[in-house]
Amino acid sequence: MNDAVAQPGVYQLMTATDWFGLGLSILLFVLVIVVYVYVIVPRWGGKLENKKYMIFDRDLQKQDK
Repeated sequence: MNDAVAQPGVYQLMTATDWFGLGLSILLFVLVIVVYVYVIVPRWGGKLENKKYMIFDRDLQKQDK
């Protein structure tokens, strides 16, 4: 007396929008980790420190003209 109905698998329950959201979430997670590591690693810190006031330098150059 096995009246159990076969349940669909998890892959069949997910719609295209679900898959898109899952893929986008994973992609953004990986990008956040990459940017975090890029900013934190000390050997790349010098490159970023040189650009710390870049926007202010542009403003000063515009004012001088």
